[in-house]
Amino acid sequence: MKPCDSCTSAIPGCHRSGCGELRRWEEKHAKTDTPSAVLSGLIAEFHAREALGLVKYGTTLDRTDLTCRQILQHAKEEAMDLAMYLQSVLDSLA
Repeated sequence: MKPCDSCTSAIPGCHRSGCGELRRWEEKHAKTDTPSAVLSGLIAEFHAREALGLVKYGTTLDRTDLTCRQILQHAKEEAMDLAMYLQSVLDSLA
């Protein structure tokens, strides 16, 4: 990773106040008012998933009845499912 030209920070665009590289990076990567089609599609999918979860489980992830350990266990199980899907596709490409 190339360091900042102005102050030798290794972070792209730098984090130091007053650094010209930071201002140039922020201008180049400024948010637009219109999200990309990809982002808009993902946002719609997230809304649909939450609605499905509300119907299926009667709650959203704002629920407070799970411990941190239980939430992590659920996330681990979801990640394991993802790994299975990925391996299945990789196997089919071999």
